[in-house]
Amino acid sequence: MADDPTRTGSLGQVWPGLLLVSAMALAVTLPPRYLAMYVIAGGGIAAIFAVLRHGYLLADRWFVTIFGCFVLAALFCLLGTLPVTQLSDIDLEFLKYAVYAAGFLVGLLALRSEQLMRRFVGLVVTLIVLLFVIFAVRGGPLLRVDQSWPIYPPDQNNSVAVMIVLAAGVIGTTPVRSRMFLLFVLAVFMAFFESRIGLIVVFAMILLQLRVALRLTLLVLAAAIGVWAYMSYGPLNPQTKLIFAAQNVVGQIAEAVPEPLRPEPAAEAAAPAARPDPLPLNRPLLELGTDSDISRLGIYRRALALAVESFPNLLGMGDAAVVAQLNDPPITRGVVFQHAHNFLLQSYLAYGLLATLALVCGVIAMLVLAISRRAWGLIASLLIVGGLGLIESLTSDIRVLTIISAFLGGQVGLLLRPSGQRTESRIR
Repeated sequence: MADDPTRTGSLGQVWPGLLLVSAMALAVTLPPRYLAMYVIAGGGIAAIFAVLRHGYLLADRWFVTIFGCFVLAALFCLLGTLPVTQLSDIDLEFLKYAVYAAGFLVGLLALRSEQLMRRFVGLVVTLIVLLFVIFAVRGGPLLRVDQSWPIYPPDQNNSVAVMIVLAAGVIGTTPVRSRMFLLFVLAVFMAFFESRIGLIVVFAMILLQLRVALRLTLLVLAAAIGVWAYMSYGPLNPQTKLIFAAQNVVGQIAEAVPEPLRPEPAAEAAAPAARPDPLPLNRPLLELGTDSDISRLGIYRRALALAVESFPNLLGMGDAAVVAQLNDPPITRGVVFQHAHNFLLQSYLAYGLLATLALVCGVIAMLVLAISRRAWGLIASLLIVGGLGLIESLTSDIRVLTIISAFLGGQVGLLLRPSGQRTESRIR
């Protein structure tokens, strides 16, 4: 068995991999309008040349099948949405599936060891958490992602999707202490995001660790339940509680800094006092039948009706047309829904039956490969992607499936590497 290049060797051998992984992880924070150029120009073209140097990939039927499905999806998406003349709510929509294909290929070639996979996941989670903490501290009691920044994370639901898919794929090969720390951080942030599916998945992953490290798992489980109980108690919702707590900590740190070292506040013209936003009231984190749930049911009914009316819709109608038809007439007064909250419906309506079938076939091929090789991490990631696809569009923010595609590509790449180059999976 060959040595893992990320474990041994000189810094000259280690740093190129780390820099490449860092550049890939940065994609989760780039504004969508820049991501297509970043992934396709910066990674896709280089990856194609790399594939040509690795003959074993071109001769591998699994690679040809899976990547061929991604390429077909990209082609059909391009053909279907390029002629759309309406302004879209998503930049460069006709390149969206091409970006996913490029991300898959880059991940397959760059994430060449389990340790690089773990570092990639760690960097993505760290970037998302750090940026949300910054926005929480700088903002008011209501969390808002400032999209005027040069970098910013996906919205809460999309960030949840990215983090739980990536975590499920590497949790089994991560050292015990590191995995428990990751799971605790995820449990806190799933509660912060008020994500029911995120909480369910993370607590399921924690419970699965009972057979590996009983005492440590019970400790993490108790701490996570304690945080959850604290957030569910009282009149304020979890986000507002954590924002006030973070602002309080930052304020105490600022007070501890000697006054001569404190930055001078910028002089601002006096502005009329704005009426403060009402603080959102608390509700149980796993409550069902909320206004959001009712709205989603309305979206599903409208999207399904549009799908039936437009069948077979081979090449799609584009994002802007989907938004216009979903909201005519309005489902909820004063609310404009940007997508169908279901991957199959959104992809079929916006990008067409052919592109949707091609991408779904690629996912099915990955699942068959994973089952045949007993790759439990890849199986878990794919099942979570499938579950999320039923309740989220996953395509509303191009960064989501780009990062997930790169991660899935890395997992597939580990399975397709020649036997002499594979790294050994261990649960420690």
